[in-house]
Amino acid sequence: MNRPTFEKVDSNFNFQDYNFDCGLEELNQFFYINAIDFIKQDYSQLYLSRMKETSEIIGFFTLSCTNICSDDKDLKSIEKIARYIPGLLLGMFEVDQKYQEKGVGTDLIKKAVQISLKTSMIVGCRCLIVDSKINERLINFYQKIGFEFVNISLGSDLLQNLKSKKTMKRDTIKLFLDLQKLRKTTDS
Repeated sequence: MNRPTFEKVDSNFNFQDYNFDCGLEELNQFFYINAIDFIKQDYSQLYLSRMKETSEIIGFFTLSCTNICSDDKDLKSIEKIARYIPGLLLGMFEVDQKYQEKGVGTDLIKKAVQISLKTSMIVGCRCLIVDSKINERLINFYQKIGFEFVNISLGSDLLQNLKSKKTMKRDTIKLFLDLQKLRKTTDS
């Protein structure tokens, strides 16, 4: 039986040997052209799910270090003890077109959260951050998992603009998952 695996990719992984198409050429190009350099230069780590017996990549995500500046007046969900709040960035996150809308994205996010929670127990790391494309379905996906807007008022305005089909001046918006809050709810 062909079962998916989950693995961290190292610098010897040959991306050209695998099939992947998320439907967005920019992200396909990242996978095939830039991902290996990001790994080799320690800009991010790439994790993927693939079918063990075939060359099909189901989906992937990258994680790297980042922070949120706590000077943002709308950053109410995380305490403002430090000026910069450390976190992990869920940088690239995609699912092959054949596996979209089948729960694969949720499974991959759960893996990213597990890795982030483990990392936060080893080094100071308060949140998992995503710089989401401006897409109502994608933003709803992140919010359903528990992500919140870093800038609450900007997020509210953005959702209103999406509902009324107004054009956006930006391409992405930052959301975060508070790892400390998540850890407290899973510990109790």
